[in-house]
Amino acid sequence: VNDPAGVSIDSLCRPSSSPQAIAAGCTGSDGAALTDSSTACGMCSGSGFFLFMGGCYKAGQEPGSSICTAVSNGECTTCATANWLFTNPTNPLTNPGTKCILCSDATSRDGYQGVANCNTYQAPNSAGAATCNTCQDGYYKDGDACAPCTSPCATCSGTGQNACTSCPEGKYLKDGNTCVDGTSNSCGASNYADKRTWTCKACSEIADCTTCTYNDIIGGPKCSDCGNKVVRTELDGSTTCITVASDCTDENHFKTDGNAACLLCSDITTGAGTASNVGIANCKTCQKANDGANPTCSACQDGYIKNNDGSACESCGNNCATCTTASDMSTCNKCLPEYFLKSEGSNKECVPCDNVEKGGREGCSVCLNTGAFKCTKCKPNYRRQQNGDASDDYTCTRTCGDSKGHCPPPPSHIGQSSLYITTNCKPSRRRHSWTGCWGTRALDTPRTGRCSTGGGLSWHRCRQVVD
Repeated sequence: VNDPAGVSIDSLCRPSSSPQAIAAGCTGSDGAALTDSSTACGMCSGSGFFLFMGGCYKAGQEPGSSICTAVSNGECTTCATANWLFTNPTNPLTNPGTKCILCSDATSRDGYQGVANCNTYQAPNSAGAATCNTCQDGYYKDGDACAPCTSPCATCSGTGQNACTSCPEGKYLKDGNTCVDGTSNSCGASNYADKRTWTCKACSEIADCTTCTYNDIIGGPKCSDCGNKVVRTELDGSTTCITVASDCTDENHFKTDGNAACLLCSDITTGAGTASNVGIANCKTCQKANDGANPTCSACQDGYIKNNDGSACESCGNNCATCTTASDMSTCNKCLPEYFLKSEGSNKECVPCDNVEKGGREGCSVCLNTGAFKCTKCKPNYRRQQNGDASDDYTCTRTCGDSKGHCPPPPSHIGQSSLYITTNCKPSRRRHSWTGCWGTRALDTPRTGRCSTGGGLSWHRCRQVVD
């Protein structure tokens, strides 16, 4: 399949007839207008633009300023100082647009050239290739060249499957040198696949834990076997290994008969079958007098109130956090964090923080429940800004992304990733200027996606046209 036509203007692929291409003065090397099938500029006559790798870039702004600092008549006259770019000393140049040479450009430019797949370099003192110091991700130093890593390594220190230093999407680094899929026991006994670091880690980071798995909700390992001890689940979902008789004494847990287990007050499934071993749904704190006795609830979780004998937690009402009478919104005192309490006479309701029509604020996700409306937290795709002099009240301005907040992170330093024009990134990646796609691993789990890039001689080819 052929790449769609388009020319690179400030790293974005544009139709040759687009206003951006026309403003850049992108034409053929003879000054003739390009056709719809053109994929590279031969000249950049627009004010402040210069020719580089078949594209037109504007000096004084990114990404052009990272390549060139001085321009004259559509040509760069002074290349930027960077460890991935060096200056062609030939004067005059044989071919236009070749003043600045990528350390990864293996095409001879008046006898000077980079090294294919090189990331950082030492410039050549005479005609010939630069000396490559480090290779791009996916390659390793092999003499004067950069050789591809052995599959499935993403980065490596040498050849072979046992020389991996990082792994591709969906793989985990095991023992610091191999890549595994993270399923079943691929990380080995008493280890788990950690999505925070994409490495195999020991379950023993939870003291005395022998078997565990990564849990997306808590963002860390969750223990399922403590050997000679017992697993205790905390309110936040995390786990610890304890001795029931001595360590199950806090108000959020109760001991089952015979000190067999330490359960959350709200656990109604683990000890099912024996009433004295079953918790109370939505209970936060409780007591159990002795073996054979049923636990009784002393305080319920937000949204519930205990009945008279503490045997049940009953709902306060829609999105109400605290109340004095179950299922009676007129007795609601406080709403859940995503809502605020609105009263009209004896009628009360919990209104979403972002309901503008009823007094909320656009983009607000968490607000105060008492007194005047105050927004304390904005939705992920909104930028928070202090509202006047109040230190606990903010306005929310929509910035980018979707409702889950999939916004690009701050750009990393150009040259730290492969120097390719990249115009087509899959959903879990974000496009960084002209250097490629960066990951959004914290936002997209599991991490997926690849970048479409052109490299070497076809570096300037556009992969997707931006209208």
